[in-house]
This record gives sequence, structure tokens and C-alpha cells, in this order.
Amino acid sequence: MSRVFRAFLLGSILAWPVSVLAEPPIWDTDFGADTGLQQDDDDINVTLGFMFPFDGTDYDTVAIGTNGGVTLGIDGAFANDRYIDYDIWNDSYFVSDFSNLGNPAILPFSTDLDNGDGEPPVGTIHFKTDDTTAVITWNGVATNQTDNAPFITFQLTLASDGTITFGYNGITGDLVNDLDEGIVVGVSNGLDETPPGSSDLSDSVNADVSAPTNYEIWCYNEDMAVDGSCYISDGTRPDNYGFDLDQTNVIFTPNATGGWDISNEFAPPPPPPPIVAGDVQGEYGGCTVGASDGRFDPTLPLLVLISIVALATRRMRGF
Repeated sequence: MSRVFRAFLLGSILAWPVSVLAEPPIWDTDFGADTGLQQDDDDINVTLGFMFPFDGTDYDTVAIGTNGGVTLGIDGAFANDRYIDYDIWNDSYFVSDFSNLGNPAILPFSTDLDNGDGEPPVGTIHFKTDDTTAVITWNGVATNQTDNAPFITFQLTLASDGTITFGYNGITGDLVNDLDEGIVVGVSNGLDETPPGSSDLSDSVNADVSAPTNYEIWCYNEDMAVDGSCYISDGTRPDNYGFDLDQTNVIFTPNATGGWDISNEFAPPPPPPPIVAGDVQGEYGGCTVGASDGRFDPTLPLLVLISIVALATRRMRGF
């Protein structure tokens, strides 16, 4: 087999398109230091490099929880009861553990996560800060249901102007079979005894929300007869399979009404397939090689591969 033939064959294989999930537009690849959180239902206190404003109060202390959320501020009474329970999606815990906790809660992905019970432990939780921004990353953390495999990677960014950004960079597990709990995503000032209803955080713009508490809930099971405990005050009951924030950002920007301007950033679409040299119209021998909707049609590479194999067979037979 000649060098030219080998090079052409290798180039054809390497040129074959590969689908790769894109990171959300706002994503810090430098996660910072590992917090060492490796126990189920645990948290750790960290200090921000700036004062973070939330609903008229400035905070420089954050408690990071293994179950996908943080609380702001530590005082004598709150220090012993700051933990956000893993099942706050449940009616029995939602108000006391989230909306009326006493201190603000910020939940990028609150559910029953567990990176401590696997052997060895699965996933890490990271924190870094400078004088304007703090980043917290739950990297490849598992769930209590399936604690021996990574389930999700997500990130929380706090900015000194009060902006909160959630980022989701890959759910590798099954949202029902690997997670026997619902999901809560959102923010709360911790003072709402009657919280507002669940929002749709996947909307591109949900501007001028006047309440400081805003969230979306996904229920473990949407069947009321099976699971009627999910805290949904407006009648909607999306289940876990409806979680639609992966590969996106959700951004909470403080507004003049004391609430938020909420927006999304979406991962860019995958690049189009490469254009074959000399194939201006996308047709080869009457066969479409470039679909109009951007999908890759393997017709031309298959024809090329068949031709290569036929040529190699002829050469080996001495023709």
C-alpha cells in the first residue's frame, strides 16, 4: 500500500465528523480549589473576595452544600440550621428549607446529589474567588440513587454587582432512574412564607420579575396519584424528564423593583459538515451529500471508501 494511499485513507477517517456537546456560553474552565466536600448531605463555609448584594443586604460568606445549592450569610442562629435539605421540592420542606429559610438561598440544581458514598467517591466541588467574582462548580457529581457514576456538572457564578449565573455542562445520567427526587432551580431571599409559583426558566427572556424569590420545580413523578407531594402552587407539574436547561445559562440580574431580569444564554449549534472540494451544489452523481438542515449525509465518504477498498483489492491482486 503506497504512502499516498495510506495518507489519503487516514485523512478520510480523521475528517469524519464527530458530534461534541458545547459548553454553555458563560463557563469558567478553571474551577479553582477543591473544597474537599466528600460527605453526603454536607456543606462548607467559604469567604467571598467581595461583598455580594442580595435584596438590600450585602454578604461575604457563603455555605456551599453538596446537594446543589448555597446559602448566604452566617449568624449565630442560622449557623446551626443553614443546610438546604435534598428534598425541598417536596411540599413538606419547600417553605421551611427554601422560601422561608431565614437567609437567602441560591440553587443552581438542588436535588439529592451525593459525591461521598461511592467507592471511591465520585465528583468534586470547587470554589474560587477574586475581588469581583466567585465561581462554585459541582464537577461530575453523583446522586444518592446512583453514587458510583458521574451524573451532572454545573456551575454557579456570583458577581459583585449582584448578578447570579447558573451554567449546565452535561447531564450524563438518567433524570428519573438515576435520580429519585425532584429538582429545584432558583433563588430566594429566605423570607417568603407564601412563595410565588414555579416559573419557566428556559424562556429566553423573563424580564422584570418583581419578587426576589423566583424558581422552577421539576417533580420526580408527574402523576399526582403516584406522587402528590411536589410543591407546585400554579397547577403545572413538569417531571424530571422535562429538565431543559442543560448546555445553557440562566442569568439573574437585579432590577429596580427588587426582583430580577432573567435571561438565558444557549450553547452555539454544532458546526455544519465540511464542504467537499468541487461539490458546490451538494450533489454527487445525483446523490445528496449535504442535507439542507445541516445534518451530515455519509453518501460521499461511503463512495470514496468503497472506491479505496476496490483500488486496494486490485493492487493486491496485481492488476
